Amino acid sequence: MTSRRQILATAILTPLVSWGTAQAADPPEALALLQAKGAQLRKNAAGAVTAITFPKSEELTDAEYDCLASLQSLTALTFYGKCLMTDVQAAKIARCSGLTELAANATRLTDAGFAALAPLKELRKLTLWHLGWETPKEDRLTGKGFGALAELPRLEQLNFAGSTVTDEGLAALRAVKQLREVVLYHTWTSDAGMKHLSGLTGLRKVDVGPQFSMRIGDAGVADLATLPALEELKVQETILTYAGSLGRLKQCKALKKLILDRVDAQDAEIERLRNELPGVSVEWKRATPEESERMRRELERKMARGTGS
Repeated sequence: MTSRRQILATAILTPLVSWGTAQAADPPEALALLQAKGAQLRKNAAGAVTAITFPKSEELTDAEYDCLASLQSLTALTFYGKCLMTDVQAAKIARCSGLTELAANATRLTDAGFAALAPLKELRKLTLWHLGWETPKEDRLTGKGFGALAELPRLEQLNFAGSTVTDEGLAALRAVKQLREVVLYHTWTSDAGMKHLSGLTGLRKVDVGPQFSMRIGDAGVADLATLPALEELKVQETILTYAGSLGRLKQCKALKKLILDRVDAQDAEIERLRNELPGVSVEWKRATPEESERMRRELERKMARGTGS
């Protein structure tokens, strides 16, 4: 028969053993190797590493990614410089199951690589600047692998600015219903892609900008105006009109902030919009004459090709 003393000892020791397991120390040799490659560490009160930033990440190898995978308290990971992370290395990062934020510049991820991130069930924010430019040409990234991100139930923010993502990627993104914020300025997406984006009815914030190319204009913004939960919209480097898109923003009942950055528009139309949206902050930075001329030439080329505005 189990004695009262044994029962009491078990009750006391069990939580101590569990706490010790949960708070296992980070391998010192792993931390030393990461710091040798410039890793900046942030630790919690117990001394466990919770966040790492690499100011430069060009020289990271499989060895460093193996070290990162051994840090079980890690919640935030950022790679500046040219990260050059491959699909295989992304799978190593995915062993850090507690990650809530992951950011990397200029990875070598392919569309197939997004499936490797599936174990990151706590991930809330994913930032992949200049996605696709360092990917091998034979694996040119379009974003068609974005559908795999639907496996990340907490993912709310996705930033792939400056990337090679196309409308094919936005079509795949429709499966990621949990998204609340998408940043996609300076990508290869177009007006047609904005129609796909309008299928993400939970979106609260969108940031687009076609680099004065007129790939996105009135038609695309008109589709974004159908998003029922949209609170903030930023549109950069394009031509917009009241009749074509701006006037339609009145249907965005949740809209709180509109940013028009280097946008060619008419003063009277912007003033009309402000009057019709009294509860919305409307910020407008006018395109320069040179930028406007460039966009009008691009628009003429599109019209000549019969592709619209």
